[in-house]
Amino acid sequence: MRFLIHLLLSVLPLLAAAQSRLAPCPSDVNVLWHNCFGTLTSSSGQKYTGEFKDDKQHGRGTLTFPNGHRYVGEFKDGKRHGQGMDTFPNGEKYVGEFKEDSFHGRGTWTHPNGQKYVGEFRNDERNGQGTLILPNGEKYEGEFADGYFQGKGTWTHPNGERYVGEFKNDNRNGWGTYSFPNGHKYVGEFRDGKRHGLGTDTFPGGVKYVGEFKEDEYNGQGIEYGPDGTGRRSGLWSNGNLTQSFALDTNRFPFLGHSQVVASPVDSGKAERERLAAQAESAQRRQRDLEQKLAAESKERQRQALEIETERRRRQELEEQLANAKAQNAGRPQAQVAAVRSAHALVIGNAAYPGSARLDNPVNDAHAVSQRLRSMGFVVTTVVDANRQRLVQAMAQFRRSAAGADLSLLFYSGHGVQVFGKNYMLPTDVDQSDPAQATIQGLALNDVIESFLPGKTKLVFLDACRDNPLQRTGERSVTKGLAPISVAQGTLISYATKDGQTASDGVGSRNSPFTQALLEHIGDPQDIGVVLRKVREKVMRATGGKQQPWEYGSLTGGELILSAIRASGPIAPAATVPIAQQASAPTAPAPLQIAFAYVGPVGDGGWTFAHEQGRKAVEREFGARVSTTYIEKIPESAEAETVFRDLASRGNKLIFGTTFGYMEPMLKIAREFPEVKFEHATGYKLASNMRTYDSRNYESSYLAGIIAGQMTRSNVLGVVAPIPIPEVIRNINSFTLGAQSSNPNIRTRVIWVNEWFNSAKESEAANALIQGGADVLFQNTDSSAVLQTAQKMGKLAFGWDSDMSAYAPDAHLGSAVNNWGPYYIKATREALEGKWTGNASAWWGVKEGAVDLVSLSEKIPPETRLRVEAVKAGLKDGSFEIWRGPLSDNRGRQVLGPGARADDRFLAGMKFYVRGVDGRVPGAAP
Repeated sequence: MRFLIHLLLSVLPLLAAAQSRLAPCPSDVNVLWHNCFGTLTSSSGQKYTGEFKDDKQHGRGTLTFPNGHRYVGEFKDGKRHGQGMDTFPNGEKYVGEFKEDSFHGRGTWTHPNGQKYVGEFRNDERNGQGTLILPNGEKYEGEFADGYFQGKGTWTHPNGERYVGEFKNDNRNGWGTYSFPNGHKYVGEFRDGKRHGLGTDTFPGGVKYVGEFKEDEYNGQGIEYGPDGTGRRSGLWSNGNLTQSFALDTNRFPFLGHSQVVASPVDSGKAERERLAAQAESAQRRQRDLEQKLAAESKERQRQALEIETERRRRQELEEQLANAKAQNAGRPQAQVAAVRSAHALVIGNAAYPGSARLDNPVNDAHAVSQRLRSMGFVVTTVVDANRQRLVQAMAQFRRSAAGADLSLLFYSGHGVQVFGKNYMLPTDVDQSDPAQATIQGLALNDVIESFLPGKTKLVFLDACRDNPLQRTGERSVTKGLAPISVAQGTLISYATKDGQTASDGVGSRNSPFTQALLEHIGDPQDIGVVLRKVREKVMRATGGKQQPWEYGSLTGGELILSAIRASGPIAPAATVPIAQQASAPTAPAPLQIAFAYVGPVGDGGWTFAHEQGRKAVEREFGARVSTTYIEKIPESAEAETVFRDLASRGNKLIFGTTFGYMEPMLKIAREFPEVKFEHATGYKLASNMRTYDSRNYESSYLAGIIAGQMTRSNVLGVVAPIPIPEVIRNINSFTLGAQSSNPNIRTRVIWVNEWFNSAKESEAANALIQGGADVLFQNTDSSAVLQTAQKMGKLAFGWDSDMSAYAPDAHLGSAVNNWGPYYIKATREALEGKWTGNASAWWGVKEGAVDLVSLSEKIPPETRLRVEAVKAGLKDGSFEIWRGPLSDNRGRQVLGPGARADDRFLAGMKFYVRGVDGRVPGAAP
């Protein structure tokens, strides 16, 4: 897109030939400027001369503003990007690297008064290592952050004064050395540019002050030494004067580290003795500290041992009371047990935090707990290493799937923190150096319980009290461990350790101490209160009393025995069925669990919508023999791996992944779950329990091209394309070949949006193609935005993946649709009948009813409609071939010889444009 709406055009072909090897840009303002050289001048006087690509400044160029500001250098997608020079009206100049219109990388910034900076930039600010030279000769060399001296550096004055040390916000802050030309030197702490803290002040004559400073003066305890190294005055100082005289121990910190003096000729061993004495004192100090720590720990262990013994006795008394009660109430009705017919669990394990926040065991904890809960009859959703967006999505999905649950359970293992007394679970993308980020990016525990855990009974297990960087920031808002919590009746929360304490992640083990104990006892046939007491005792014993689990809240409705959940499910007990019927009644087989993973939303009207219709076809075909589910909007990233693992862990035996980017994640999970059958759409990698399937969309693309070639008036066709993979390139070429079969004069222009589903980008690309002269549009993207944009601009277009005629009836010429139902029904039948085999591929087209061109517009001439039907019949019976030589690419190279037929391997690896398509395939060899 051009950088201003109203542009005055002037093309300079001579200048283009002199400055660029690209051809001059077209003189027509309505034509797409692509891989050309030209000049654009705005009504305000802003002028750009240089290279263009996709109607944007791209390559080398010069941008001049009316006020005299000028940039010469590289551009990318309309922005300064790469090497360049910025010259400002006041004489300032920047030469160096740019990124996204900002100074970014190595560069030199020069001011007219002589000030100069050479170093690293980020987002228009000095950031990183650099050198700043001022007009008066002062120089700073070191680290910068957001334009400030920040970090370690050296500041040199023209008169010879020099500071080497730490800086913060342009001032000396931290530890450093300040030297004067006359030999005066200060070594110690600074704050806001002044001596502040502990330090040593040494004067040219040898006099030395060692001690505390404040606001550049001696303030606090200190010792003044004479030139010979002997102490002359010591005590309490104020504003540079000794106000209270008393002796200070020169062998004690802070005086020890600063009181070393050069040994005199009379006593050459003094320095060595002082060094050894310092080491001895340091060792003694460490020993004293260690002894004090051990004594404190011993006292704490004794206290905790007493608590454990008290708890043991209390438990023994309760067990004795329980035994007596059972003896007294023999034959009486048993205590009421809460009925749980539906139990759902959300299990989260976050370990992949950046830097020092990373943990070893939460993912192991999550998988182990998920497996244990499934074995007990829970329906489990597992989420690991999730950022905030993924956590919120998973919780929202859990709330929907568990809406009818009697019991909902949340297990969280990872970092948690309390800020101002409120508890937060931390996703993996939270900045753990900033407490404010925790309150924004973190998920408040109370909100999660109230908003995302359905059911009258809620159990929460938090193994989230681990040590984290936020607790080490020193911020008063952040308190160690988690805070006590108040929740509604019917909710029980178990912390891995008592509020305000830190829990162990588990050194040398695959699970934390809390999770290990929970795994051991959660299935015990006792009330959850008894189970948690067992967990507490085991954890305290394993940690030497350092970690004591704690519970908050209360449950109602009788005893809650989790091990009884499977037995209390919706299937009626066998005892209620008459014996005669038990012998003859057939047992209905469990339904085949099938899952579908979608890259877009089911309501996209395109690709995902078509797959969703296929899933519904399976349900209609097989009824109660199958149970299907789907998850939508799964990115083509490592997150897909987590989703596939969770789907397999939940008991799904047939899983469909519906986009190319799922291939590697699915292949990995297929190896982990050899008993599960995996089906991957549009990919090519196979396994013994994984196969691929695809539709020959290029056939319906060719049919659409036949119509486009007849309906165009400009002879320019436009294609909005998602991602440059062979599948998409093949569809673009087939569309072009179909159009050329009815109109040899057409040209096809392509804009890549690099996403499958992004209606805003698709609409913008469609608009750019129309502005460039295209009057018929085609797409390989998933939304209806291209078709709707065409109608808005008075042009024509085709729908994709599903029938889109309703979205833009005036512009709609036809829809190239996918019908996934036949293949999904076939794969499901094979799985049900035990005939499903891996290491196989299916590629279905018009012949199998997998693709078609439907809802043809009445605008299309009858003879064109008849030709479409004839080609469709030829594709069905094999008498018509789209890909047959001779055929050349758009650079004149022959890709199929005369009479040669393209096989599936040729089609699956396509990386070229055919003759008639403008430009070059992104990433293709020159």
